[in-house]
Amino acid sequence: MRNHVDLPTVRALDARWQQEPPVGRLVAAYLGYKPPALPSAEGDTTPEDLVQELGHVPVRQHTAVDDSAFEQYLKDKDGRQ
Repeated sequence: MRNHVDLPTVRALDARWQQEPPVGRLVAAYLGYKPPALPSAEGDTTPEDLVQELGHVPVRQHTAVDDSAFEQYLKDKDGRQ
């Protein structure tokens, strides 16, 4: 199975599925199955909701990056002292 699908392939699949839908969709339609509603794109999810979904995620404390060598390189490159 391919990891990526280009637009011509998507169009071809859509045209084919219009004529012959996948069996799973046919069975779901026959049984009257409706998938659960997706959250709206209007931003109903609050940051608090996301925190609750994540639960307790440990936060790593990182030390500052020593960029003194890069600073010295810039000074040497520009001829500054």
